[in-house]
Amino acid sequence: MRSDLNVPKISKLLILSFLIKTGAALEIIIPDALENKVAVSVIDLNTNKSVYSYHPDKPMLLASNMKVVTSYVALKKLGWDFNWHTKIAYSGNIENNVLNGNIYIIGGGDPFLNTSTITNMIQSFKNDTGIDIISGKIILDNSVFNTKPKNSELHPEPYATYSVEPDGLLIDNDLTMVNIKIKNGKISLVKPNTLGLKLQNNLKYLPGKASCRNANDYVTIKKIAKNTLSLSGSLPQKCNKKEIGIYFGDDFSYDKKIIAKSIANVGIRYDSIESGIAPADINIILTHNSESINTLLPIMNQMSNNTYAKTLFMSLGAFKTNNSNTYINSVNEYKKTIAEAFDFPELTPENGAGLSRHEKLSAKHMTQLLQAIYSSSDYQKFRLSLPTPGESGTLENDFKTYHNQLYVKTGTLDDVKAYSGYFTNSNDHTYAISIIANDIKTNGSTSELTDFKQLLISLLAQLNKNK
Repeated sequence: MRSDLNVPKISKLLILSFLIKTGAALEIIIPDALENKVAVSVIDLNTNKSVYSYHPDKPMLLASNMKVVTSYVALKKLGWDFNWHTKIAYSGNIENNVLNGNIYIIGGGDPFLNTSTITNMIQSFKNDTGIDIISGKIILDNSVFNTKPKNSELHPEPYATYSVEPDGLLIDNDLTMVNIKIKNGKISLVKPNTLGLKLQNNLKYLPGKASCRNANDYVTIKKIAKNTLSLSGSLPQKCNKKEIGIYFGDDFSYDKKIIAKSIANVGIRYDSIESGIAPADINIILTHNSESINTLLPIMNQMSNNTYAKTLFMSLGAFKTNNSNTYINSVNEYKKTIAEAFDFPELTPENGAGLSRHEKLSAKHMTQLLQAIYSSSDYQKFRLSLPTPGESGTLENDFKTYHNQLYVKTGTLDDVKAYSGYFTNSNDHTYAISIIANDIKTNGSTSELTDFKQLLISLLAQLNKNK
């Protein structure tokens, strides 16, 4: 075992008691197995002083704790009220309810866009123009994000929800949802709307009382034939009536099928649907304004939504630069925003979601960023965007003793576990905390993961007694 104080054990206990009573500092015992794998930083936000640190300057992979940094950048550059716009326009002329030209559906990067919204837009377009027949084509324009983000940490299952990429025109996140029914130990898939894909159900029942925050966590999706996917894994009873999301990929096939179905439903006949870029001289008839970042941020942080984080990242280049290259411009804008307030030389933004082997930050720098947010007008709304124990989100089943005291972003990769955010103790004292582990096994109930969580529990217990 290791302590930051090099004193005999009995003295450590006396000093620990004194420090807790005076609120001067903390002593945390680092398990041997985590000695060179963990970094910790705690700042008292009432005094702006560090009360505990362990390897605070060591660059650490962040996993989804990177979303804290992305939240900061997005609020600085885009703001809470920023939203995305989807448009419908046409070229040519309308005569006797016939459009002699093309319809353009122009994406603006809206991560909330869904089938219902698209169908309503097309119905409104028909009502406003009277068009029954299109003699030209339906052109889908997703060029607002003209390049793709990079991912050096790729999920091995390309059909999983984890793998959804942002896109200029992203309908239903390119996900089809399959309902689960579990009865008498048997699992069935209820009315799956897979748009032509066949599903092979190899799912098994998992006895016991395991939780099921996200059914996809238990399911492996693999392609076994041209139009056939296999679903395998073991699901607990609590996954009954939940959904499995299947990602169609970013080849526009899902969007084309959804739009074709929506147009058919409103009674418009057309020639074909294809991707393309809308010309400047077209008639814009409808604009749909999405929900704002005010709605997106709590979902992104509490549910750790990678697509939303990447969309914020790519929106920097698309809307705050000349958009000559969305990805490169986004990286540069991200770096510039951080450099305006901080000196974080170890930070290399890649996609803003933490799906990366390059997005690193020290625990000390993470708490400095949290400290800056605390001092800003964004603090209260940002804090409430983070998971808290006992509520829906990634902390739903952990640290329940500290409901409404602990607000931290979680982060997990196969070898990374992290918690960064805020803790307000029983004396209404608030701290910025960041505790990050790299090179540990996080799959299942490993001893390293147990030790790491116990480390945070010990830290919170001591902070809760501080004055």
